[in-house]
Amino acid sequence: MLCSRNSLSAAACAGVLLVILAAAFVFQEELKPESLCAAHVDRRILALRESHQRAIGAANAKMAKANKAYAEHLAATTAFYEEVLARMTRTYVESLAAISALQAAIATNSSLAGATAACSEALSAIRTIQGLMKVNVSCPRPPACPVFSAPQTLAPAFSPSERKPPLTDYYIRNNVMAIVHFNSMRYQRIELFGPYVDMFPKIVFCGERDDSKVFPPGYEFFECVDGSMGIAPYYCVAQVMETYPNFTGHMHWHFDAVFGWRAGQTQNLSRLWMAGPDGFSIGDRAKEAEYVAWSTNASLRFWAWGDTVGIPAVNVAWKYLTDADRETYYKWQGGNTTKMIGSIEDYFYVPGRFRTDFIRLSKVFALAPPVETFGEIAVPTIMRMLARHDEDLLFVPEWHTFLGDYMSSNCTLDLVFCHYINYRNPESVNWFTKTWLPR
Repeated sequence: MLCSRNSLSAAACAGVLLVILAAAFVFQEELKPESLCAAHVDRRILALRESHQRAIGAANAKMAKANKAYAEHLAATTAFYEEVLARMTRTYVESLAAISALQAAIATNSSLAGATAACSEALSAIRTIQGLMKVNVSCPRPPACPVFSAPQTLAPAFSPSERKPPLTDYYIRNNVMAIVHFNSMRYQRIELFGPYVDMFPKIVFCGERDDSKVFPPGYEFFECVDGSMGIAPYYCVAQVMETYPNFTGHMHWHFDAVFGWRAGQTQNLSRLWMAGPDGFSIGDRAKEAEYVAWSTNASLRFWAWGDTVGIPAVNVAWKYLTDADRETYYKWQGGNTTKMIGSIEDYFYVPGRFRTDFIRLSKVFALAPPVETFGEIAVPTIMRMLARHDEDLLFVPEWHTFLGDYMSSNCTLDLVFCHYINYRNPESVNWFTKTWLPR
């Protein structure tokens, strides 16, 4: 034994035991869960602070580079205009001198040969001036503005034990990504989507960039070129899908719609999801001139059929489609080759097996010159072109209106999507947080 008669005195032995017990107590304290959590939070805050400083440093470097490029552009533009002005001044002076020589030759009745030479010089100078006036002068192109990534901000310190478990891990287990599109920069509402952040393996919020808004950790933002107008949000969704391809499916809804996470678990994730089959408006590709004429009449202007983003844009995009795209769409229209469906595109789901073709068709309808196709015409068309077989397309339970708020009276828990909810209405927010999201 440690305290045997042959080793230490009783007092010394007691002292050694006290030291051992104290060390064991301290070691035990260091291993307590609270201590570990506090250390984890401290490390996380330190990591976020370092990430923030790195992001600021990178932004400053980009800004310095942009300032340098702008200064070089300004110098090049100034030199360019100075040279043009000098050339025109020289030509103008030379033409005046030639004309003066011609006038002098005529006035003094000098030889015809001299007068002819002077006239030729004057005409040459005048042609030079005309040539300068006709030249399509192009200024040096300005440098592109830098694109900044919003840095992470320090989150308030909190105990990890306070974080609630996700409402469901169904979408994590099935590797389904979420994409929430903002066609209006109302990012102050984004914190309401907190439960969705934990529900998916990845969630991305996309829209027009707002440098005044710094998104909290876990809320990833993707900048759309067409963010605020909302003409072609499907193209922004396609860009997100192209950036994050390694998911089994991509679930999309607008910021003023709600996703029914309960009912979504009862639907087939291998099929395309969209709103009902009948749509809200029927168009005809063969009536472009008629629709354009209608677009000047407010009472007849519906669903943008006669706008430049309506049937005119569709007919341009149609030239860039494959035969298989067209034939599949005609099949869904019962063989009708000109019928178009206008329907909502505030929510849809694309399985991974359709991702590549969805991106391709989105580019056709969004990028075919001269303008993009309106989303609520393009998306119903694209989804039907993707569905080569009847079982590929699923019209999920949903509810949609253009007026009022959705609350329990219309948006029931057995629906996959609802649109729209007015987050400016406290009663709607209360319903969303207390009824729609919790178990």
